[in-house]
Amino acid sequence: MAADNLFVRSGVASGVSLSVVKLIDRRPSGTDGVVQEWCFQREVEAALYGNGYAQQTGAVYRLLQRSGVGSHTLSLKKKSIAAGLVTRREFDILYGHLGNVRFFSLIPLHAMKEALSTYGPTERSEAVVKALGLERPAAWGEQSTEDEDASDGGGDDSTDCGGSAAGDSVATTEAADLGEMAYGSSSDDATSVAPAEPAGGDAAPTRSAKRQHVAGIAPCVDAELDAFVAYRMAPLNRARKGAAVVSATVRSDKARVFAFMTWIVATYTLPNDITLNVFASASLANAAQRYINELVQTRGRKWSYAANISSSLLAAARFVYARGGVPDNGVVAQVASLHSQCSAQARTQSKFDVADAPDAYLDWDGIQLVRVAAEERLAAAETEAATLRLTRDVTVLRLLADQPPDRVGVVRTLKLGGSLKRKPDGSYILDLSTPGAHKTASVFGASRTSINSSISPWLDDYIELASIPDGGYLFHKRGDSFTATSPSVWSEMVKAIFKRHGDVALCPKDTRSAFVGFLRSGNHGDEAVTAAAVAMRHSSKMQASAAYDKGACDRRVAAAMQVAATHSAMYSASSSRCS
Repeated sequence: MAADNLFVRSGVASGVSLSVVKLIDRRPSGTDGVVQEWCFQREVEAALYGNGYAQQTGAVYRLLQRSGVGSHTLSLKKKSIAAGLVTRREFDILYGHLGNVRFFSLIPLHAMKEALSTYGPTERSEAVVKALGLERPAAWGEQSTEDEDASDGGGDDSTDCGGSAAGDSVATTEAADLGEMAYGSSSDDATSVAPAEPAGGDAAPTRSAKRQHVAGIAPCVDAELDAFVAYRMAPLNRARKGAAVVSATVRSDKARVFAFMTWIVATYTLPNDITLNVFASASLANAAQRYINELVQTRGRKWSYAANISSSLLAAARFVYARGGVPDNGVVAQVASLHSQCSAQARTQSKFDVADAPDAYLDWDGIQLVRVAAEERLAAAETEAATLRLTRDVTVLRLLADQPPDRVGVVRTLKLGGSLKRKPDGSYILDLSTPGAHKTASVFGASRTSINSSISPWLDDYIELASIPDGGYLFHKRGDSFTATSPSVWSEMVKAIFKRHGDVALCPKDTRSAFVGFLRSGNHGDEAVTAAAVAMRHSSKMQASAAYDKGACDRRVAAAMQVAATHSAMYSASSSRCS
C-alpha cells in the first residue's frame, strides 16, 4: 500500500472534522499484517471533549480503557520506525498531519465504535460517528426527532444556572426507567453556604473547567463544584453535617460526583443541561441505586468502592439542600440508606475476600532484584540523558524498597523543602505535619520521620541532576517543577520502571502488599509488624487483610497441614504409589 494513499477520507459533521487513515497493523498480535482504518486519538479528544492538542486531558484514553479496547490503540514515535511498526514515509505523513508532537496514537475504527457505544449519545458523539463514517452504535437505541430538536436550542438557555428549573423533567428511554426527575429550583447563589475558599487548611483542589464541559452538563457546574469543595473543607459550617474533610477526600468526591453526572446524561434523555440541582431530584435515589448496581454487577467493582461512591453522592445531595431553595423531599435519607447498605455489604465482602496476588506481581525479594538491576544499568550508563533517567528510576525504587513503602500519594508528592526536608547533617526527613498531608492523616495525625540513610545519596544525585528547585516536586509534570505528577501518570511511570528492569509492570501500591507479606511470613516479631503498620500509615487490621497479606490463608494452616501430612506418611510409606 503506497504511503501517499494513507488518508482515505476526512469527514466533517456539526463542526467536527476528523481524518481516517489506512495502515497495516504490523504489531505481533492477532491483527499482525492486517490493513485497518484508523483515526487520530488527538483529533477525537478535541472533537469529543473540546480539548485542543495542547490541552490533552487523557479523557479518550480513559474512555478506551473503560470500554475494554485500550490495548487496540497504536502508539507511534520515531522509534516505531526501527521497531517495524511503521515505515519512515508513513510516519512522516502522519506526523506532518498533526504538527509538532513527540508521539501520537491511532485508534482502529472498530475500537472507536465500541468506545463511543460506552460514551453514549450526545451532540458531540453523534457528530464524531458521522465524521468518521461509522454506523451509529446499536446500544444507543433509536435517535428521536425530539432529541434532535432539543439539540438545536430554543427556549431558555439551558447552560444558565441562575434561573429556575422547577419544571424540568427527564424523559425515559427503553433502557432506563427513571420516571419523572424534577429539578429543584434555587434562587440562592451556590456559595451561600460556604466561602469561595475554605478558611485554613489546604488550598481547595480544582479541576480544569475544560474537562467538565461535557455535553449535557452545564459549564457552570465547575463553579458549583468549587462551592461544594469549600462547603466540605471549611473548618466550621453550620449547614454541614459532620467535620471538615481534607483535600484528598474532596478531590475524590468531585471526581465521583462528576462521573455520576456524566453517567446520567449518557443514560437518560434529558431536556436540558444538568447542574448540581440534579441531586435534588425526587428520583435521585433510583438513579443512584441503578448506577451502583451497574458498577458492582456489570463492571465487577467491590462493595467498598460502591460505599465510597454513595458517600460522595450523599455529600453532594446534602450540599444542594444546605444551600437553600429546595424542599427536603426525603432524597437525602434515601441516599443515606444506600450508603449504609453498601457499607454493610462491603463489611461482609471483606470477611470472605481471599484475594490472590495480581498477575503482575513481585514478592519483596523480587522487588530487591529489580532495584539491583536498575543500579547495575545506571553504572553502565554512557549519556547524560540515560544517567538522569536511570538515577530517577533507582531513586524511585530505593524509596519503595529501602524502607516500608509509604502511601502512594506520599512518595508521588514529595516536595523539596516541603514534605521532604534536608537535615543539617545532609540526611532527609519526611515531614507530614500538615492537615491532609496523606490519605489517613486524620487517623494517624502529624509525623516527622527520618528517611533511611541508604536512600539519601540517591536523593542527592537525582535532585542535582534533575535541577529540582526548593519548593519543587521531585516527580513533577513535564516542564513544571511546581506541579506534582498526576496519580495516573505516577502509577504508569512506576509500572514502567519495574517493567524496564524486571519485566513485571508492578503497581506502586503492590509494593506495600509485598512488604507486608515479607514481614508476616518471615521470622519477624510483633514489634516489627506493629511498627510497619505505623510506618505505612494503615491499621493493623488492614495490614492483616487479604488486600495486603496475600499469603495469609496458607500461612495460618501450614503447621496443621504439615502435621497431617507427616502422620499420614507413616501409614503410606510402603504403598505401591510411594515406592
